[in-house]
Amino acid sequence: MRVLVTGSRTWDDVDEIHDALDAMILLAEERGEPFTLVHGACRRGADWLAEQWAGRTAGVTIERHPADWSKGRSAGVRRNQHMVDLGADHVLAFIKDNSPGASHLVRQARKAGIPVQEFLETTEVDMTEETTPAEVTPPTLVERLVAVKRDIGAVGKGDRNAQQGFNFRGIDAVLNAVSGPLIKHGVMVYPVLQSLDKGTATTAKGSVMNTVVVVVDYVFTDGKDQIRVAAPGEAFDSGDKCVAKAMSVAYRTALIQALSLPTDEPDPDSESYEAAPQVPQLSDDDLLTAINAETSIDRLKAMWPQQGLSARPNHLQAAIKTRVAALQAEQAEQQG
Repeated sequence: MRVLVTGSRTWDDVDEIHDALDAMILLAEERGEPFTLVHGACRRGADWLAEQWAGRTAGVTIERHPADWSKGRSAGVRRNQHMVDLGADHVLAFIKDNSPGASHLVRQARKAGIPVQEFLETTEVDMTEETTPAEVTPPTLVERLVAVKRDIGAVGKGDRNAQQGFNFRGIDAVLNAVSGPLIKHGVMVYPVLQSLDKGTATTAKGSVMNTVVVVVDYVFTDGKDQIRVAAPGEAFDSGDKCVAKAMSVAYRTALIQALSLPTDEPDPDSESYEAAPQVPQLSDDDLLTAINAETSIDRLKAMWPQQGLSARPNHLQAAIKTRVAALQAEQAEQQG
């Protein structure tokens, strides 16, 4: 049995952790299974208390996964996701004051179908004569939004654009990550449309698409204060979904930028690429001359994307195909 322990660095209830692990190892013994304790190797809090339990308990294998902080601030999130990806039979989560790292691991474990048992603790406010209920100040809207951001953690680019081959964060992924924390911390978001422009555009294949560009103010409010975030959205559609798509794009943009949601991916500046030299675009007449003069089949094939033959007149497409066929025939004759 693999039991993954996660929790806050400030967790100090020894008995609760040890009792929960005692129950897990008894279950493993009943099943006749070996027991492996998996944790993130923090030197204090829940991980450390679980390590102490394992040190005094016979028959326990310890699997430690320390975060590599040299790779940046997202190392803890990466480590947690790695532990979830390795699999577990149970997750024991000891979370104090909504610890963001442990809360993120719990969300990912549940997505992976791993049973989770949570132990929650909240630091109590000292209600003495010096601190009365009337003196307990409710959190400001900014503090609520910081708590929302802390609970969300990272939202990865889990969706894929099949046509153009890139990953992106879809509106559903962002809403699924944001909705719970917004409700938890008492924040509502509603749109105020500022502008909407409609038009049409023609694709490279000649199809006419509807276009919509919107600018929307998204109001974040706790019922008392409010913060407005302006976001644009643009969409293309052949039917009647243009406005809905543009609004979704704008809302996703507002949430990602207002809450500074990371992707938990390497910084794009960590790798550099040398851009390929730009190929001059020839006129139709010059391109036809170049095709007929070319003696390399590979260079002729490269002309097609470089010169945008798919959107050029049909006679140019036919010319390049004819020239390739002629060169292939010459090669066959020489080899024969």
